[in-house]
Amino acid sequence: MAKYVMWGSYCENVLEKRAPYRQAHLDGLTAQKESGVLITIGPPLTTVHPLIFQHQSVRSST
Repeated sequence: MAKYVMWGSYCENVLEKRAPYRQAHLDGLTAQKESGVLITIGPPLTTVHPLIFQHQSVRSST
C-alpha cells in the first residue's frame, strides 16, 4: 500500500479559528487512525507538521 506525507502549517490566530471545527477534526483523525489510513501525525514542535497516511489508490486530478 502506498504511503504519503502531507505537510501542514498554522495560520495567524489558529487557536481561535480552529475552535468551532476542532472536535470534528479530532474525531475524523481518530476514525482514520482506527481504519488504518492515518499512520501518524504531529504533535508539532514548530509551526510546520507532518501527516503520514496510506491509501490503496490515488486518483489523478488531470
